Amino acid sequence: MTAPITSSTYQLDFAQAFRKRWADRLVNDGDVRSIGGFDIDVTGKTARGEKTQRSYITPAPGIKTYDPDTAAPATPADSSLPASTLVSFPGDVQSLMKSAAEPDKNRFAPGENPYVMSMPAWVDIKNTEVGRPEQITTVGYYREGGDARAAMATDSAQVDRLRALADIETRLRSEFGQPVKLAWDGGAGEYLMLRPGQDGYDRIMGANDLVERLPKDLGMIGYTQGMIRNIMA
Repeated sequence: MTAPITSSTYQLDFAQAFRKRWADRLVNDGDVRSIGGFDIDVTGKTARGEKTQRSYITPAPGIKTYDPDTAAPATPADSSLPASTLVSFPGDVQSLMKSAAEPDKNRFAPGENPYVMSMPAWVDIKNTEVGRPEQITTVGYYREGGDARAAMATDSAQVDRLRALADIETRLRSEFGQPVKLAWDGGAGEYLMLRPGQDGYDRIMGANDLVERLPKDLGMIGYTQGMIRNIMA
């Protein structure tokens, strides 16, 4: 059995671009098992890229900011309001502001804002991009050109790989008691076990599906029926 061959999408550098873009911020928190020499994430979670960007807030007049790394401040020293008056305007802002403009009723000088609103000085925004499950490759990808024996050896190794993955897929179906399909996560460089309802399950063919197609796929790349029987033997 050869080392796993990745999906055509990965070979076209889409997954490599994903990994390069996220560099050291690639996250993969699934349940990866080594089964028959293959790394398989049985949760079906693709790798994702995550990075956090800090965004600073410019407060409007009358709004005080505080450092989120510390506790929210108590009543400001320059405020004559009790702590209970510090609000975040959960109701009708217009009526509150109109009331604030009536100093005789509120005991404040004209232009002074009796309502003190506290906001964090900055917030952290998390950017996340999730990888996409891809169908594992079948025969015919990236064969050695100009050498029929080398091409046949490559195709034969791919047939062996697909059969091994199909056996694992069947075992996982029995273990989990439901239909599953094996897919490829190019970002993490490992296989995925997808259950019905998970992203990619209805879009891709699993390992058993690909094994069933092998005679047709081998015929499409120039093998005769006799040669197909030999490779499939």
